[in-house]
Amino acid sequence: MGKRFGSLQALADHLNAAAWRRLSGADGQEGCDGSETVWQAGRYRWIDVHRALNAATDLAQPHPDTDTWRARGLNLPGATIAEQQRAYRNHPDNHLPPRTVITGTDTPPVYQTATAALHPDPDPAERLRHTVGFLNLRSLWPVTRLYPDAAPTAAAPTA
Repeated sequence: MGKRFGSLQALADHLNAAAWRRLSGADGQEGCDGSETVWQAGRYRWIDVHRALNAATDLAQPHPDTDTWRARGLNLPGATIAEQQRAYRNHPDNHLPPRTVITGTDTPPVYQTATAALHPDPDPAERLRHTVGFLNLRSLWPVTRLYPDAAPTAAAPTA
């Protein structure tokens, strides 16, 4: 990972701190509020930008976060939201890289092997919901990204 995406050591330190906070009884959300875009990669690198453009209400001018996105490395020229959405759709990062950025290349994927060892539910999406349930995630993006056909539901109970 280069400067653009943050260092592997910084990611390891961040995940370690989050895990220890949760294991020590904290609710696990103090350091993971979803704003840490530096960890996003692959086809999800700019997912927050996609959501912001789609949620924009003042369509007659560029999005107010345009300069922030440019500082992160995404230049979306355009005088309106529609022009910026077109620039976003045509940006090469939205066509590359493959899904294996998240799933890995092992068969079966490592996350499936791990969740099968941690929970007996026969449905892989439910198994993952139960496995990550103790983290009290604000969203179930791991489930919805790894199992797109799974119905979005609340995080599973930890018991």
